[in-house]
Amino acid sequence: MNNPHSLTPSQVEGLLSHLCHDPALIDAYDTVSIILGTGIRPGELADLSWMDVDLATREMTVGGIKAPRRRIPFSTAVAQQLASRRDRQGATSELVMGRHAHAALRRVSRILNELAAVIEAD
Repeated sequence: MNNPHSLTPSQVEGLLSHLCHDPALIDAYDTVSIILGTGIRPGELADLSWMDVDLATREMTVGGIKAPRRRIPFSTAVAQQLASRRDRQGATSELVMGRHAHAALRRVSRILNELAAVIEAD
């Protein structure tokens, strides 16, 4: 029996396809892509600083105050996603998800919940 809160690989592919084709959903696309590509937690992504991301070695460092810091490797595809995000942000934010990262992740969570309701209805 499948966990009712998990997506099949084809649902993940459909979700990413939907998100990447709508410029208004770029934060959601980045969030889902980075989390799926690294396994980091949403809170770790919200707190992730560009100083903790090394695109050359394809590693990021997460954790800190309550959790031990750990290095997370990531794929070339995630590196490209992160580089694209950094280019879109310019020098405006030291955080990967922007100045208002936690608010952005709450917004992404609402979007994903709405999409999940549509998926469940199908």
